[in-house]
Amino acid sequence: DVAAAVPNSPDQELRILAPREGVYYVGIHGSRLLAGSTGYTLSAARSGLEIREVSPGTVGNAGRATIKVVGDNFDPEAQVRLVAPGGAAIEAEEYYQDGATLFATFDLAGSSAAPGSYGIEVANLGGELVIRTDAVTVVEGGEAAFKAQITMPSMTRPGRVVQVRVEYTNPGLVDITSPILTLTSNHDDVQWQVPGSDEWITNSTLRLLGLSGSGPVTVLRPGQTETLLIPLRIPFRPEYVRVDLSSLGATATDGSNTLIDWKVFEAEVRPATMDDDTWAPVLANLQSQIGTTWGDYAVVLRQNSRRWFEAGQLKFSVFDLFQMEMDEARSRATGFVSGRVVGAGEEPMQNVVITAFDETGKRVADSRTTLKGEFALYGVPAGGITLVVNGYLVQSGDRLVVPNGEDIHNIQVTVTEAAHVTGVMISAEDGIPVINSLVMIVGASRDFSQATVTDSTGQYEFPNLPAGVYFIQSIASGYAPLTTDQFTVDLGQTLRLNIGLSSGASVAGNVRDTALGTAISGATVIVRGQSTGYVTMTTTDGEGRYLLSDLPTDTYLMEVSATGFAPRQLNGITLTAGNEAQEQDFVLGDGAFLSGYVLNDSTDEPIAHASVTVYDPSGTILILHADATGQYSLAGLRPGSWRIQAQHPGFVTSAHDIINIIA
Repeated sequence: DVAAAVPNSPDQELRILAPREGVYYVGIHGSRLLAGSTGYTLSAARSGLEIREVSPGTVGNAGRATIKVVGDNFDPEAQVRLVAPGGAAIEAEEYYQDGATLFATFDLAGSSAAPGSYGIEVANLGGELVIRTDAVTVVEGGEAAFKAQITMPSMTRPGRVVQVRVEYTNPGLVDITSPILTLTSNHDDVQWQVPGSDEWITNSTLRLLGLSGSGPVTVLRPGQTETLLIPLRIPFRPEYVRVDLSSLGATATDGSNTLIDWKVFEAEVRPATMDDDTWAPVLANLQSQIGTTWGDYAVVLRQNSRRWFEAGQLKFSVFDLFQMEMDEARSRATGFVSGRVVGAGEEPMQNVVITAFDETGKRVADSRTTLKGEFALYGVPAGGITLVVNGYLVQSGDRLVVPNGEDIHNIQVTVTEAAHVTGVMISAEDGIPVINSLVMIVGASRDFSQATVTDSTGQYEFPNLPAGVYFIQSIASGYAPLTTDQFTVDLGQTLRLNIGLSSGASVAGNVRDTALGTAISGATVIVRGQSTGYVTMTTTDGEGRYLLSDLPTDTYLMEVSATGFAPRQLNGITLTAGNEAQEQDFVLGDGAFLSGYVLNDSTDEPIAHASVTVYDPSGTILILHADATGQYSLAGLRPGSWRIQAQHPGFVTSAHDIINIIA
């Protein structure tokens, strides 16, 4: 929607920038109407290239000056020139805001612009041109100047939040660059909020970059004034609170040329956990990246602020801007990916979280979208990136490749609402939340799965699901594994599924040597559920003791094996959840020892490294490999009928040899 707002005038005018083809509706209302009807005339006209307003009207020739040009039908590639009375022109660096607003920066000192009255010329890419004569007056000189002030309530209650108003101005006739603004309190425990952030910062000092809210983000135009509102939380005690304001980096005399004391600087920025060997190269990189003076430091912060601005955000925090330098010094990723998240109808998706994952599946950055659906992801490494929008399925724009050392902007991510499954995992016995429980959701055809962990309240959530049929599996310490029945969930649907976990069954015991009665450490104990199909295993400790817990109620087959002993099996062991661990001991005998050679049947020569398959009495398959001499061996054979077969590439597989082991 577009509204007209011409103050104190019965005649109103509105402009529609870059109108789309279609039908438009106009609503007219008045704040005060005389009795009876009021006549009006409504007209519409296609606007052409036009300059309506130029500001400031006066600039100095001692530096650079940025001029705001307001008009109609400006092209994104429009060029602006400052035209002298004699026709000589000074080219500009253009900043396009929209079809009605351009900013043009002129290097008046570098071009030796003479004092006088100049015209502003705007030329669109297609050749259309308009000029406004006598639009700007250039005067001799014009030094850089900067003023700033703060205002805040004179009284407030302890513990309350007040608004600190910071107003800063360029009162001169030439551009100045954004300065570093430092707010200092007389208390270390005051709390600040940086504009655009919800985070509270506890510190006596807050440093911000004095950015421009329009036009080039790190330039304050002649006459431009900006205002920041900074929430300040007062300590909860009845004491006087004072806030002072200082600046650096706007002019040559405000400390910009002061050398950086790296010892003091190091004490402020060095991470407390970083040792000397790690810190030394980081500090060397910082010194190389930043330079020698505080003015150099401010230049680096402005560069980083411009990168954030290109990604669609104003970043005022000096701490955040400096962390970009710290990341680079530590060889961390510093790339940007920015753009918009929109729905199927290209409506902006507001206040949604978008996350970037690298090629290994590691989360590298996340961002919350603005009211326009805009996002900016910082710290994205070079390589393949996948974008995920929480609660939505991404239809397009989710996969991209970030070139090394480059930022990517203007990405459009199109989404549709996903299916959601959420719930709480609790103990079936007492209702206590089960925390840090592994929860998996699996597609009925097992072609899709996601995993998560319950939080401190037992809550789990799967917010980005395609429509389909699923089941949930859970594994939690102290509880039996659980698999739910299958369920169906559709796009846009939120299914709440609370799950109760029961205490698991347990089995424990000792594994000993039949002949000596001594404990067998390192023996493998396997249980196989006959109805659930659940399988797990453990090994015995130094005393031959084993414990298997958190088992679902079932009848199990138990298998015990150890090197040099004949394996044992025990079927029909019923384990019930909630009971104390059932004791089940095993004794293993030495078993028989089988050894032989694999030979070429035609030459009786040994076949090196042939494969030997052994089937135990229960049909379990063991794969052996002959050595370089063709010999194979197997120890710990229990009584029963064993089968053995040899294979090797280029030979016909041997027939089964049957070996009977007698106790």
